[in-house]
Amino acid sequence: MMLVGYTTYRYFERLLESSEWLIHGNQIVRTSERLLFLIKGAESQQRELIYYADSTRFTDSTAYQPYLSEVDSIGKCLKQLEYLLARHHVSKLQLDSLKELTFTQIDLMHHAIQLKAYNSTAAFWRFVVHDLDQQKE
Repeated sequence: MMLVGYTTYRYFERLLESSEWLIHGNQIVRTSERLLFLIKGAESQQRELIYYADSTRFTDSTAYQPYLSEVDSIGKCLKQLEYLLARHHVSKLQLDSLKELTFTQIDLMHHAIQLKAYNSTAAFWRFVVHDLDQQKE
């Protein structure tokens, strides 16, 4: 009877541990999907800001709010991923690379918006061509 009780206890203990890892894995996947969604949203907002740069709407400071909100959410999402991956050394290294790439992309988006905002169309297109050349390398 003791053997059956002990075996059952160990089985349920492993089942709970497996369930916790499954839930943890699902949290990582959902957070990663949210990060991708937020990055796409920020890029979309950036394109809209650049497209409407010559209009009067662009001079209104509230035009920047959706873009800045997306960028802020990206930072929060990356912090959440960092928390979720704190115990996984290899995944944490990959996350560090992802963070670096994400922040580089955000910096490039900021720079493009600033160039267009200052009505420097020629400088804006030089920046875009330079950025495309770097991506090809």
